[in-house]
Amino acid sequence: MLRTLRKHQKKIFIGICVVIVPSFIMWGGFSRRSNGPGSNLRQDQAGTVDGMDIPGWYYERTANLMTENIKARFPQDVSADVLKSYRIEQSALTYCAQRLLLAREAERRGLSVSSSRAEEEVKRLSFTTLDGDFDAEAWNSMVNDPARNAYLARLMKAQQYELLVNELMKEIGAMARVMEEEARVQYAYENGKIKIRYVPLDPADFLDPSILTDEELNEHYENNLDTYKTPERRKVKLVSKEVVLTDEELSAVLEKAEAAAERARAGEDFAELAGELSDDLFSSGNGGELGFFTMDQSVPFFEPDLTDGLEVGEISDPVKSDNGYHVIKVEEKRANEDGQEEIRARHILFRTAPSPDRVNEVRDEMTTLPQEAAEMGSLEQAAEMHGLEVQETPFFDRSGVGLEDTVDQSAVSIVARRAFSFDQEAVSNPFRDRWRFYVLLVTDKEESEQISFESAADQVRQDLAEIRARDAARQRAETLTESSTPLDQILDEAPELKEKVKTSEFFDRRDSIPEIGRAFDIQDTAFQMQPGDPASMKIFQNIAYLFELAERGPFDEDAYSQAQEELKTRLLAEKRGSLQSDFMRRITEPHLKTLQHNPDVVVIEEEQIPGI
Repeated sequence: MLRTLRKHQKKIFIGICVVIVPSFIMWGGFSRRSNGPGSNLRQDQAGTVDGMDIPGWYYERTANLMTENIKARFPQDVSADVLKSYRIEQSALTYCAQRLLLAREAERRGLSVSSSRAEEEVKRLSFTTLDGDFDAEAWNSMVNDPARNAYLARLMKAQQYELLVNELMKEIGAMARVMEEEARVQYAYENGKIKIRYVPLDPADFLDPSILTDEELNEHYENNLDTYKTPERRKVKLVSKEVVLTDEELSAVLEKAEAAAERARAGEDFAELAGELSDDLFSSGNGGELGFFTMDQSVPFFEPDLTDGLEVGEISDPVKSDNGYHVIKVEEKRANEDGQEEIRARHILFRTAPSPDRVNEVRDEMTTLPQEAAEMGSLEQAAEMHGLEVQETPFFDRSGVGLEDTVDQSAVSIVARRAFSFDQEAVSNPFRDRWRFYVLLVTDKEESEQISFESAADQVRQDLAEIRARDAARQRAETLTESSTPLDQILDEAPELKEKVKTSEFFDRRDSIPEIGRAFDIQDTAFQMQPGDPASMKIFQNIAYLFELAERGPFDEDAYSQAQEELKTRLLAEKRGSLQSDFMRRITEPHLKTLQHNPDVVVIEEEQIPGI
């Protein structure tokens, strides 16, 4: 869980900013004052930056919104350690400081926003019914309540400055331009196709176990004793309970998926919808792109057979998987080198999740099992009290081999990890895979044992022979390419390789290389080459490839003509974003060195952070 959150930390922080920005910016104008050390700051002052106060209410609200946004993005438990890994207090203070600096720069440039415009924005963001209508009753209640007038005034002023920053960003973004030649170069980069001419040096051609001496085999065995051991194995008793999704929960998510499918069929860009709506963090940033896959391949947060029956360009009705509901668009179909059909698709994922209350209810129930089992002296009796069954597993190793027939495939890894990290003679605390909670009791152990050289001799010989063969293939390829000559000259020096020469079919940057596979190092290098350049060498799946650029496909004017408007729009958006980001760094980074934090203002304390 922690690894997943950290992996997407940057993306989530951007999302946090999007949530925070419309609501709060600052209170009042920008007063410059001289400040001493952070410990001397006022209680109502979270800090200072370049002589400007950072109001405590603004900082605290920003930190709270960041915390809630992280929790909302992940349906699993979010622990104190996870939240601390985001350094929310530091991020919130830095965010507030950046916005203050940008608003000051906007004022310096003569930009302004009227109070009436700020009022309209506050009404739109904070006083709108679920149907999208202005809630006049709630607004009038706030306006006519003297106790809340100060809050409303602060909110109005905050929104006025937020709009001011937005105007500044629009001004900077308006400087972006995309020239025709830029668009053509980018199109050629993204869609250009090449052929490569190559020679594979397969380690199998260098494999000769018979040349290995007993001394070499013994040395390899002694240097790799851990490789030649029986795996440590365990048996456990398992009790599990699933939080079952209700029809109402499923229907609510299905409605969202159906609305997305309707928008896509009405002509909205599918990739943009995926970026806006998809809960798949791995693909949403790339327009829901899943790449090419076959029906028997594993794709994160997706099941390939969901595309069964879909034609190229077709947008599916919502289809359900264990992850939720998917809206799918098949972009392309082709046959790979083995004759299998490969499909390139995009999807928009709408995750299904039970309510936090029901998750907590099942968690609380499972939390009582360890204590009840200890008091009764029996996990079976404790489970029976709750109407639950106890499963006994066969022996399994750390990777979960042996568990496949006992638990769901998605839970094999986590059950194995818990079993090998839990040595007490007691029932474990509950843990979960998706919406199923588990407790386990280790019932038997088999320790790892060293396999004797005599028993492992055949495997040792095969392992060492394969290592030597890989080294020999690599060394041969390095020797042949060290003179930096074209492939034909290499073949003149090594005529025995001429019968191995192959020329690929055309492929682009997204494709697998026909008969080779998704060899990204080879592809990246080949696309940078020109015909006649010296041959290069890369290792892919233990095979050493000597290769050169054979042919670059012609520029497709017709395809470019159809794609150029969308391409230029995307490039312009990217340029605007780049200009704005560079401008923000230039304006804020020098002054962030002056940022001071009031240590007395503490927003997040571990005991205040409950799990979801």
